[in-house]
Parts: sequence; structure tokens; C-alpha cells
Amino acid sequence: MTLTEQIHNLVEAAPADLQISIAALAPALEQAAIDLQYLQYFIGVSAGQWIATTLQNRQSRQEIKVIYCFAQVADLQVFYEEAVSSAELPVIDLLFQLTALDDVDRLVFFDSADVSRGKNVSKLDLQRSIERQLKSMATLPPDNFC
Repeated sequence: MTLTEQIHNLVEAAPADLQISIAALAPALEQAAIDLQYLQYFIGVSAGQWIATTLQNRQSRQEIKVIYCFAQVADLQVFYEEAVSSAELPVIDLLFQLTALDDVDRLVFFDSADVSRGKNVSKLDLQRSIERQLKSMATLPPDNFC
């Protein structure tokens, strides 16, 4: 499924009164997804919840929570070294959900088994991109402007 199809499905799955709002977020979500190699990723699931990992900076002691997203389910299974369930999700859905997850700071996407080369998508950066998109739309004149 292409990014355009994923966005269409996300909008169509939203309640009717939110579809226009969700569609307004599409350019920011698509921009974040363009740098990723795959259109779908696997995430770990435990007790029906996405597995989030807390990381701590050794020097500042600052903590962040991340969700790891893997291109291949086998890489996920090797990474967690235990029997965990997995869910395969479209990348647009993952990015959209990131904006709503209160306790998660970023998604880390792994396109190969090499977990030292993940691509980070920060929730704060994504939210800022969405804000810029919405502000640019607010400054456009209406279609019927004379």
C-alpha cells in the first residue's frame, strides 16, 4: 500500500467530523514517512500494548521512551530475544499514533537487522511539522476569495 493509499485509509477510517482535520495532517505525516525505506513496519506487542523502551542518557540522566519499528518480523524477534507478539502496521498509522501517545517520545525505525542504524522520528519534531502545516493552511485565502 502506497503512502497515498495509507493516508486515504487513515482519513476514511476517521469519524466523519474528523476527516478534514486528519486530511490536513497528511502532508506532515507523509514528509516524515518519505525518508523511511519501508511502507509497513513491525512493532512488539505485550499484553495488547505496544512495547515501549525507556532509554536514559548517562550524563544528563534524561529519560526518553521509544518504540522500535522493524522492517522484518524476524529482526524484531531477534532484538527482543523473547517470545513477544508483533503487529505489522502501515508507517502512516505509526506516525499518526505517535502524535497521540502521551508517554512515547519517538519511534526508531530499523530497515535492516543492524540496530545501530535506526532512523529516529521525534514526536516533538513531528508535532512542530504538523503545526507549521496547519499554520500555512490558515494563511491561505478561501477558494471563493475575490
